[in-house]
Amino acid sequence: MKLQFNITAKLLGYLLVASVLPFAALGVVALQLSTQSLTALAREQNVHIVGGFAAYLRLHIDQVDQLVGSIAHNDAIGQALDKANNPRASSFDEFNARAQLSYAVSGYASAKGLVSLDLFSMTGVNFHIGETLNPRPISPQAVANLLAQATASSGPTFWRGMGPNVSPESRYPQVSTVVRAIQYYSPSTGQAKPVGVLVISLNDDVMRDYLARATILRGQKLMKLDRNGTVELHSDARMVGSRLSKEFLDTVKSQVGTQELRLDGDDVLMDVVHLDAGHGDLVMITPRQLVTGRVDQLTRTTVGLLVLGLLGIAALTWHYAVTVVRPIRAVSHGFKSLEHMPSQALTSLEVPKSGDEIAALVEGYNHYLQTLNGLEEQVAKRTASLEEALKDLQHAHNEVMQAEKLASLGRIVAAVAHELNTPIGNAVTVGSTIGDELQALRLEMQSNAPRRSLMTAVLNKCDHGVLILMRSLDRAASLIGNFKQVAADQTSDQRRSFDLAETTEEILSTVAAVVNKQSCQIVTDLEPGIACDGYPGAYGQVLINLVMNAAVHAYPDGGKVYVSVRAVSAEQVRLSVRDAGVGMPLDIQNKIFEPFFTTRLGQGGSGLGMSIVHGLATKTLGGSITVNSTPHVGTECVLLFARVAPRSLAPHLAP
Repeated sequence: MKLQFNITAKLLGYLLVASVLPFAALGVVALQLSTQSLTALAREQNVHIVGGFAAYLRLHIDQVDQLVGSIAHNDAIGQALDKANNPRASSFDEFNARAQLSYAVSGYASAKGLVSLDLFSMTGVNFHIGETLNPRPISPQAVANLLAQATASSGPTFWRGMGPNVSPESRYPQVSTVVRAIQYYSPSTGQAKPVGVLVISLNDDVMRDYLARATILRGQKLMKLDRNGTVELHSDARMVGSRLSKEFLDTVKSQVGTQELRLDGDDVLMDVVHLDAGHGDLVMITPRQLVTGRVDQLTRTTVGLLVLGLLGIAALTWHYAVTVVRPIRAVSHGFKSLEHMPSQALTSLEVPKSGDEIAALVEGYNHYLQTLNGLEEQVAKRTASLEEALKDLQHAHNEVMQAEKLASLGRIVAAVAHELNTPIGNAVTVGSTIGDELQALRLEMQSNAPRRSLMTAVLNKCDHGVLILMRSLDRAASLIGNFKQVAADQTSDQRRSFDLAETTEEILSTVAAVVNKQSCQIVTDLEPGIACDGYPGAYGQVLINLVMNAAVHAYPDGGKVYVSVRAVSAEQVRLSVRDAGVGMPLDIQNKIFEPFFTTRLGQGGSGLGMSIVHGLATKTLGGSITVNSTPHVGTECVLLFARVAPRSLAPHLAP
C-alpha cells in the first residue's frame, strides 16, 4: 500500500525538517558533547584523587614498615622476649622484661592510625602498648600461627589485612594488622632464633586524614580492599570490615584504569589502582548521575523548549489547514465528484475573504463549474454522434471479418475443387474405358465362337480399371471428408478433443493445391500422439493464414514452407511455420498484428489476416504468437498454446 500525505502533513514535515529537527539535532549533539566533556573531566578528577590516595597510602605503608623494622632490629626487645620465653624465669625476670619492652617500644607509637603494638613471646606472653591496660595472653599455638604467617610472607613484614583485633577489650574490634617475626641473636649459641611475633593494629585514621585534604563529592565512594577482598578503608566508615560480592571483586581484579559499568542498577565510573603485592587495591566509584546531573537538567529544559516549539508548529499547522488546505480540499472534492458523477449538479464554493491565491483558485473553480454547465448539452450531442459512428464502425468491422472468413473458405473450396478434379477425372476416364471394354465383350459373346483370350484380356482390363477407379474415389472421399471437417471447424465454435498431428494434416491437405499454385511445397514435421482439447476451428484459421502468408509473401518464385508441431511440456504445445524467403524489416514486424495493415494495398489484401490470427491465438487458444524475421533470410511464426484451451475464455472465432 502506497503512503500518501496531504498538504498539511507535508507542511508539518517541512516545518519539522526546517526548524525543529535541526535545533533538536544540535541540542542532542551539544548534550552529547557536554556529557562526554564532563565524563572526561570526572575521569581526570577521579584519577587525581585515587592517584593521590595511592601515593599517600604508600607513604603510610613505608612508615609502618619502617616502624616494624625498627622494632624487629632492636636487640633489647629481642633479648627481653628471649627472657620471657625462659620457663625458669622468676616473676622478677618477667617484670624486668616487660619494663624493658615497654621502654624500648614506647618511642614507636607515633604512626598514623596506630591502635596498639603487641609483642607476643613464643609462650604467649603479651607485651602491649595501646589503649588497653590489661592485655590478655594468647596460646602458644596462636603465636605459632602468627609466626607461620609472618615467615611465609615474601617480605619480612606481612600485611594481614582486615580482621579481628588481637585485643578483645579494644574499642576497635576490626582492625588492619601487620605481623612480623622477631629474631634474636644469642651470643651464647652464636645463632639467631625466633623469640616472638610483633602485631601492629591500625584503624582508618589514614583515610580520615586524606579526606580532610582531598574532598570527594557526596555519593562518591573511595575504598581500599585488602588482599582478601575485605573493605579495609572506606570513605563511609560504616563500610569498614564489610565483605564485597565475588562478582564485584572479579571486576576489580580484572580492571585497569577507568571503566563505565552498571552496579546495583546504577551507571557508575569506577577507577581502580592495584597497589604493590599484598597491599590490596584502591577503588573509586562515582555515580554517573553526579557527573551528568547538570546535563540532565539542561536536557529537560531543552525538551521543554522543544515541546513548546512543537505546540507552536501545531498551532501554525492548524491555521494553515483551515485557511489553505480546507479550500483546496473542497475544490479537489468538487473535481473528484465531477469525475465520478458528471451528471451531478454541484454548487459554487464560498470564496475566502483573504483575496490571495487560494481565493483566486476557488473563483477559478466556480467559473469552471459555470462553463461546464454550458458544455453539457454539447457533450451530450457529440456523445450521441460518436455512439452512432461506433455502431457503424462495428458493423463495417463485422462485414470485413465475414469477408475475410469467406475469402479463406473460398480458397479452401478452390483448393479442394482443384484436388478433386484429378481423381474424379481419372474415375470418369476409367469408367468410360471399362464401358467400352464391356461393349466389346458383349459383341464377342454374341458371336458364334467367342474367343477365350479376348474375354480374359477384357476382364483383366476391367479389374485394373476398377482398381484405379476405387483409388480415385477413395482420394476424392478423403478430400471431401477433410474439407467437411475443416469447414465444420471453421464455421463452428464447437469445442472438442482432437489429435493435433492428424488435424494439422487435414487442414494442410485442403490448402495444398493453393500452395502448389504458388510454386511452393509444404514440408511437415509433426509429432504424433499430441492430444488436445479446444477449438480446432480457431487452430485451423491460424494455421491456414500462416501457411498462405508464407506461400504468397515469402516466395516470389516458389519455395518450401516448413510446418512443425512439437510438445513443449505436458501442458503446452508449439506450432512453427517457417520459410526461407525474403523476410521482413523491423518496421513491418512491429505492425504485422495491427488491424488493416497490409503490404498488398490495392492487390486484394484486407490487412486483417494477422490481426485475426493474434486474436485467436491469445483469446480463443489462450496462448501467444511471435514473429521472428530477418530480411533475405526468412521468417518464422511460433504459436505456443495450451493442450487444454482455457474454459474461461469465450471463443473468438472470426464471424
